[in-house]
Order: sequence, then C-alpha cells, then structure tokens
Amino acid sequence: MHVTTAEKRPQPHAGGTVAPSAAMEIGTPIDETPATYQARLLGMDQQSDMTREMGKMEADERILPLVTYLRSRPEVVIARPTLGLTLYTADPLFWAQRGARALFERYCEIAGDQLRFFTTSTHTGWRKFEVDDLPNLAHHLTLSAMSHRVRNLFEFRAADTTAAATRSFTYRELDPERSDRTGYVQLLFEPDFDPDEVFQLAIQIAQEFPIYSGLGGWTMSISRRFEREAFDRIHAQCKRFLALDAQRADSMAYHTRAALPGTSWLTLIGTPLCEHLELSGPELAAHPWKEQVAVMPLGAATLIRAGERPTLGDVNLMQYPSAISEVAHRLAPYQANELPILPGPFSVEDTSARWRNRFVEPTEWM
Repeated sequence: MHVTTAEKRPQPHAGGTVAPSAAMEIGTPIDETPATYQARLLGMDQQSDMTREMGKMEADERILPLVTYLRSRPEVVIARPTLGLTLYTADPLFWAQRGARALFERYCEIAGDQLRFFTTSTHTGWRKFEVDDLPNLAHHLTLSAMSHRVRNLFEFRAADTTAAATRSFTYRELDPERSDRTGYVQLLFEPDFDPDEVFQLAIQIAQEFPIYSGLGGWTMSISRRFEREAFDRIHAQCKRFLALDAQRADSMAYHTRAALPGTSWLTLIGTPLCEHLELSGPELAAHPWKEQVAVMPLGAATLIRAGERPTLGDVNLMQYPSAISEVAHRLAPYQANELPILPGPFSVEDTSARWRNRFVEPTEWM
C-alpha cells in the first residue's frame, strides 16, 4: 500500500511506524506541529487562541500517541488516545437493577454533554440523539421491575462518534450462571479531560459499586469494525508509551473473578477479589511505598493511585512510570498466569505476555 508522509518520516522509536494492512489504507497526521496536532485532536480550529497558546510550549511537552484514521475516509478514526476507566463488575443483579443506570447518570453529569449516538444489543445499529434526550436513555440500562434475571450478553453504548470515540460509556452485562466472564463498564474521556474528575469518579465507584477490579489511565479507544488495523498501530504506540493501556475487556473478563487485569495510574481491587486473593487494603496502605503511591481502602474496593497525574511513560523523552512500576511489582503475584492474547502484532509468540509484564520486566518489552 502507499504510505503517508508521516509513515515515511524517520522516527526515534517504533511508536512512529505503522504496520501495513492489505485490507485498507490507514493514514496518520502529516506535516503537523505538536500544537496543531493537539488542536486537531481536541477538535479545535488550528487558528484558535488555544492553538496559538500551544505553539508557545516546548515541542515535546504535550506529545500524545497518534490518532489513526482511514486514509480514504479521514473522518473515520479507528484508534485514538483517551483517558479511560474500565471496571469488571461483581454482583450482576445490582448492576442490572440500578448500578449501571446510576453510573451512567454520574458519567453524564461530568461528560455527557458531547454524547450524540447510542446503541444496544437489541438494536441493529447506532441511533442519533440530542443532549436533551440523555435522561431518556437511562431506561435502556435498567432491568424491568418484573424481571429478576440478568440479561446475558446485553450491551449498551453511548458515544460522541460511531468510530473510535473520545467520550463513551459502554456497559456489558453477563449472567454468571450462563457465562464464565464477568460484566464490565468502560468509560472514556478526551485527552485534556480533567484527571481529577476521573479520580473523584473512581473514588465514588470504590465506595459504592461492587466490582472485582478496575484500571484507569491512558488507553486507546478503537473502532470495533477495524479492530485488527487499530491494534497494528496500538502495538507500535505501546512500544513508545509504556503506561498506555490496551484493554480488550470482553477477553479479559474471563479472568477477572480470580486475578487482576493489570496495573495503571488507577488500580481498583474490589472486595470480592481481595477476599479471593487474601489481599488486605489496610496492609497495602501501610506498605512502605517509595514513589507517590496513595492507597485508599474504601467500602467496595481498594483504590490505588500511582502518581498525582496519569503519565504515558514516553520512552523517547526518557520518562519511566516509576510509580506504576512499583505498584505492578507489589501486585505481580496476583496477576493471572495466562491472559488473553491481543490481536495484531501482540499475537506473535509471547508478545502479549511481555507487554503485560512490561512494568516488572521492561527490558523484555522494549
């Protein structure tokens, strides 16, 4: 395939390359400064005041993983960096009856103003709505008052776009009597969203919502339709940005009743998993941490924050996510021995395993 100028440019690390795909042409931003790239990523005009202000910053100060889009249809983004919070749910009846709706309403309070599309597993495609209709969407999440059975494989999604979203709410419901997987909720926010808002939301979840575990921090939003092509690029980005997560919740959910899915800026360990692993929140809080690690044993989960702000761990800038690494070392015995293999280049030999172990054995991944 013909590559774009950006793909041909010499890059200091694999994060700037892209694996060719015979199925389609994929493009990346070309001939952009860090300021104009950031402005376009945030959906702003390149001549705005914010763009000009960004142009005053140091070139490497705000570097993010690249947005990947179809070259023939640049409006279709298949992978983009976001702040994310992925939760693996316990007590599925609680979530079906009120938990999913309550969390969706909380999400809408802080990030719902840009949601424009929704779909469920009972619909054939996406439906557009106006922001005034948000309160009416919540009824899709609530189990009928006459029903006391979890809706196995039910899914609800609301997003700002039908491709790789910058803001989205995804809820997956599974019946433990019919599936080995847990349910999950995934919340996405644009890169410049206030991380304190995400942290406060995580605190509320750890206080009130039954979960097995959760991860919060930098992650890649992908288009499900082009998952393989998205992971081709994500693999390269993960080589450069060590703290960039690549959650594939549907696959990971097979393992989350008995083990942790990983570590990130925010790591939540729910009470059921703490009991199963014989982990104590107060003991984790009393651990002599060397980095800026805060441990909060709360009502429904223990919340661990590795650093005051989420970091990408940009190898090119000699940044190492030392706080996340310390948490990963402490929690390493509680990770699953066998975890699902991710798509694309991650599926080659033991690449997925080396990536998931990157904080404990970084040289094996880099």
